[in-house]
Amino acid sequence: MKRDFKAGNFTADRPADPAAVPFAGNDPAEALAPYGIELPAASVVERTVSGAPVWVVSIESGYPAAGLWEQVREVHPKTGLWPVLTKTDTWYRTGPERGWTQSREWSILELLAEADAADWLRQRYRERSGDDYEIPRGGPDWAELDPELYDYDGFDWVDVWSIRSDCDEFDQLALVPAANSWLVPYELQWSGALNHDLDGADHALMLRRWAASERSCELVALDSDTLWLAVAHEPELTEDAALAQALEGYLYCPDAAEQDRDSLDELAESMLRQLWRFWWD
Repeated sequence: MKRDFKAGNFTADRPADPAAVPFAGNDPAEALAPYGIELPAASVVERTVSGAPVWVVSIESGYPAAGLWEQVREVHPKTGLWPVLTKTDTWYRTGPERGWTQSREWSILELLAEADAADWLRQRYRERSGDDYEIPRGGPDWAELDPELYDYDGFDWVDVWSIRSDCDEFDQLALVPAANSWLVPYELQWSGALNHDLDGADHALMLRRWAASERSCELVALDSDTLWLAVAHEPELTEDAALAQALEGYLYCPDAAEQDRDSLDELAESMLRQLWRFWWD
């Protein structure tokens, strides 16, 4: 029997980083060239909610893909282009005809100015704490975890990404005009989590919270039903901190602890690493 931990006490969001000015040009290669980034031939694959074109280029998967992502991400504050690793399946779940639709009567930034993901998490926690649900427990013995397994000196998300077999098919880099990484699923109208009633505002709330957290998470990749985040900083290796973090992940993506992993504890162990995967069945 796993011991209880203090659940449901979600701290308020930290302030988000300043936004970049979204790219408004017609040639992403021209925008990136001054920074020494050579871009393969780009083609328009989609339009954002704001009406801006989204480009995609073909790339080699693995380390080359992750390396180009890091180059483009580094200059995002200057270019307003956010890089996203994608594959063909990604684009089956973008745009208004494939998922949720966006009312133009309100601005996402105006909405988020009044919203806090902690409130959203409390509501989801109340829903999941009722008689119809039971948060799954069971997994690693935290007293026996080896801290050296989570020592990321010289081993970051790029290494994790490049050795995982489920990342081999990401052979595209999308260039999305976006002020922040956490706005990208909203801008693309990505519907990969629609079966759990999540829309672009929900993704923006949670990704903004994690981007501003101590872990500094950023969107790396999207496919038809999976979202990947790169984690910049090492975790706090305490069971309570890890479980609290995993609870947020579970409320955002229940399948992460019910199908992709078998319990909240296993999800907590996986979120100690520097690459997070959220899959909605």
